Amino acid sequence: MKNERFTGGCFRRVFSAGVFGGRFRRVFSAGVCLQAGAASLASIHSCDAIDLWFEPGQSGRLIIAMGNPYVAHRANPWRAWAAQSGSGYVAITARRQHSFPREAMAVAAEVIARHTQAGVPVTRRLGIGHSIGGHGVIKHAALLGLDQAIAISPYYSPDPALVPENHGLHSITRNLAAADFRGVRIDQYGPPAGTLCWSIFDPADAREAAQGRRVLQVAGVTGLPVQHMGHFANTLLYDAGMLEALFAAQAGDDAGRGVGLLRRAKKTKFRYLARLAADCTRSGHTGWAQALLRRAEQAGFTTQSNEFDTMFRLYLACGEWDRADQMLARTLSRKLVRPLPYLFGAQLRARQHRVGDAWDVLQAGLALFPGDTHLTQFAQTLANHGGQKGELLAAAAPPLAGGEAAILADAGFDAGPGFGAAEHGDADVAAQA
Repeated sequence: MKNERFTGGCFRRVFSAGVFGGRFRRVFSAGVCLQAGAASLASIHSCDAIDLWFEPGQSGRLIIAMGNPYVAHRANPWRAWAAQSGSGYVAITARRQHSFPREAMAVAAEVIARHTQAGVPVTRRLGIGHSIGGHGVIKHAALLGLDQAIAISPYYSPDPALVPENHGLHSITRNLAAADFRGVRIDQYGPPAGTLCWSIFDPADAREAAQGRRVLQVAGVTGLPVQHMGHFANTLLYDAGMLEALFAAQAGDDAGRGVGLLRRAKKTKFRYLARLAADCTRSGHTGWAQALLRRAEQAGFTTQSNEFDTMFRLYLACGEWDRADQMLARTLSRKLVRPLPYLFGAQLRARQHRVGDAWDVLQAGLALFPGDTHLTQFAQTLANHGGQKGELLAAAAPPLAGGEAAILADAGFDAGPGFGAAEHGDADVAAQA
């Protein structure tokens, strides 16, 4: 279609397998490309608009996930769920980030059919996607032959002219050509005939409600409205048990059960609670953030992942330095597989004027990760501002005399209340979590 142009480069973008997972690594290859750290997830098709990845399963169930490159990442929870259940897994990632053109998807459907024919016969296809990925699984449900589709915070349209009250939309499209989105909508090719479709959205969020109401006008789509999830309801669906339960409820056409599952998950899922706590610190509701932190602690988190990083920053943002210190002490007493906790430990001790302890932590980290740039840079920063081991930063000047700010700035460290992008700012959000 003319209104969904192909654009993009000749590369496929894959999340880095390193410890700083928010960065991309670009992989150039003319043949089949295996994702770093996950040899069984192979690239089976690429074009200017999308990339297609496939991991075969041992059962007749196929999971098709659509969205940004994270759905193909080795740490993606949806991919882990597919592997645990023996299901095949297909990731369709958009190079344009916010478009899945019909021409590209038609080719993708043919490629998927060829690759799945070689293994266990597919008897059931489940689709899942967040944001524009949710838009894609509903829009192309019939083309992909989906039996069920769960769209999380799906867009009805990325065209501001079709959803003018969606003020948040322009932040998505401002750097992209408006012509790419003109007339694009979720029901552009008709309703998702033959597919059970659920749309999860937040009716209390202006942006979510604007898109969500229009999605529900599409024949065959059932809405699951759950308040105060914002645009990050996908964090509720990051474990296998929740996904199985939700798809089972959908198979039984029990939307009420689906809403109940989501509401209960809001009280127990770490990623959601931590994200909401970050929003509360950003808007100045420290008391609510601390209450949410207590819930997040009860939900549990692992010190070997970015959940640790999230909790550390939240503790500092809430002024709970003792808790941050205790968590670091417990973490650093174990054998770690990544350097970031050592960096955090050194930074916290420098903030507490414990420069000697900061040096000790850095040396321990560098002994395990001698080539880590962040540890090396912070060691240089301490040397520049703190002198030799055991010297206090305040020795040659009034307390810190800007030293703390300089150390943190040099290291690119900011644990203030700006951590996390806010979706909500009111205390009642936390109260109803």
